[in-house]
Amino acid sequence: MVDDLYRALKGATLKLRESYKNSKESYNLFLRYLQMKRMIKEMLSIDETVANHSKGGLPEQKEGEATLDYTFRLISAMERGGHSLTDATRIEKEKEERYKDLSNREINKENYQLQCELHKLIKKYFLLRSVVTELDEDYEDSKDYPIVPRYSMLKSMIKDVMRNPECIAIVQEETMT
Repeated sequence: MVDDLYRALKGATLKLRESYKNSKESYNLFLRYLQMKRMIKEMLSIDETVANHSKGGLPEQKEGEATLDYTFRLISAMERGGHSLTDATRIEKEKEERYKDLSNREINKENYQLQCELHKLIKKYFLLRSVVTELDEDYEDSKDYPIVPRYSMLKSMIKDVMRNPECIAIVQEETMT
């Protein structure tokens, strides 16, 4: 679930980056203004879809809450909202088959590793969501301005997203694969 949400936002970020590069080919400022507006709206609509899909988003880590406690709380929230009865039984059988030959130490080691991976993914997801939330707020604020200053504002908003360290990490991650 978290992986799907993160991948959707990651794809939207990469698409925004690519669309912005392609928009530089146009020298018509009005056409470019419309393209930038469309790019931002597309990214915000994907974010809205992701937020609706996650049913209000994932629970955030409370201040002072241990990482392990937060991960357990998140896993239980995902299990409550995620599967039908047939899916749950199928998943249970897959787990049983996978872990029947492993020792307790190996299971605990893998469990710890999966929890760490999940927590890293959650952090990336929330960092990316904060970037998109900021973009949404800036976009809404820019609607009060006429086209000429708004063009510069839209351009600046897109560049802020592209220069954000989390988005740079996404691009580097994508180029390495």
